[in-house]
Amino acid sequence: MATIEAIESIVHAEGGRVFAALISSIADFEIAEEALQDACVRALERWAKEGIPDRPSAWLTTVARRRAIDLLRRRRTAPTPLGDLPEQPAPVRWRVLRLG
Repeated sequence: MATIEAIESIVHAEGGRVFAALISSIADFEIAEEALQDACVRALERWAKEGIPDRPSAWLTTVARRRAIDLLRRRRTAPTPLGDLPEQPAPVRWRVLRLG
């Protein structure tokens, strides 16, 4: 079982490298920050129970990268907020079809 101080020191030491790896792969600071924070929370939860893995930096990078992919997918499929829509839709030009 790992102590919280040991986990915090590993996260502090490896966080910059993990963040740089995320930025280089997804090129979005906001998502990279959120994904890294989520990975750190998971590390605190899991490592306290199961112990620190053999390669903590690789573990953090993998969890953060997977979380970033989830966040990117959510952003892509999220509906457009009503505030971002134009107030008036563009006018529609109807064509009258004349028979005969």
